[in-house]
Amino acid sequence: EAPNSRTTAQIAEATRVPKDYLSKILQGLAKKGIVETQRGVGGGIALAKAPSELTILDVVNAVEPIKRFHTCPLK
Repeated sequence: EAPNSRTTAQIAEATRVPKDYLSKILQGLAKKGIVETQRGVGGGIALAKAPSELTILDVVNAVEPIKRFHTCPLK
């Protein structure tokens, strides 16, 4: 397991999000480069960027884009 990486089961338990639903969300986040995934023994899921480099809009757009917003209203 890479530093700061967690398994889907660990994230599901910590967030109380059903594992099957979380897996789908994480797939979308991985496709957009928000998280990195590593399968197998020692694998896990970790942020692909520093938290300070991400916005809520980045995460929302990775999962379900908001068509009318082009920049983060919270800056």
